[in-house]
Amino acid sequence: MGARVCRKFGLLGSLAGLFWNIYLAGAAPVNLELNIQVMKSESEIWTPEKLKALPQKRLHEKLLGGTANSGVSGNKNWNGVAVKGWIDQIAGRLTPEQNAEIDLIVLENEQGQHAMIPRSFINKYPVVLAQDGANGWVSIAPWSEDAKALKEKLPLESFYLAGIKKITLAYSREFYGEQIFLKKRTDPLAVRGEKIFVQTCLGCHGQGGRAAFPQMAVKIQAKGIGDQSHTAISGFPKLQEADWRSVQVYVRETSVVREPSAKN
Repeated sequence: MGARVCRKFGLLGSLAGLFWNIYLAGAAPVNLELNIQVMKSESEIWTPEKLKALPQKRLHEKLLGGTANSGVSGNKNWNGVAVKGWIDQIAGRLTPEQNAEIDLIVLENEQGQHAMIPRSFINKYPVVLAQDGANGWVSIAPWSEDAKALKEKLPLESFYLAGIKKITLAYSREFYGEQIFLKKRTDPLAVRGEKIFVQTCLGCHGQGGRAAFPQMAVKIQAKGIGDQSHTAISGFPKLQEADWRSVQVYVRETSVVREPSAKN
């Protein structure tokens, strides 16, 4: 009798300790809100149970450090939802035209911070949503372990976001606004510059909203923003002079700067 009571209270104590540790770590799973922009419908709520049923992926990556959004330094094995697998599952509910329009995955937390990840990157490299204790849902991408990913002209470390609450499968022209895209796509250099501006520059500066785009474009046109004039940022891709030149050609061709330039 005494032994059974001891075992019973021992088990209860172990369970209490387990739940207490989970509480301290802030590891209680939370729902994620999913917005599929091209469907023009209400957002969906995905519970931890539904998310667990999605394809999972393991990724070995460092915890980021030194930026406002990042965690502490170190390496870790991350197990979580494979974002590509989730998108592929959603794509089965869309028309081919709707699926083709989804080219940007936007992550958002309660503080209004965003991580903007091109779908083309997610199709090529593993990106996971993982639980990280008090940080809640975090996004993890290959920003240190994949040599090919590091050669992409993308701000990889800006893909990290903690406390994710909402995911939007977006069409970049609707998300950023038509005014930043070329109306005439006859100049290959301008088209290349547009791609760099949208995927690289707006990956960081896009959080400022559409109102920030004209000011950015004016600055690029007036001074150019190359490796020497851009503040050094961890995870910012190394762009060559030709890359910056193509961005300047894009800026001259687009209507982004015409109205602000006329006022100055």
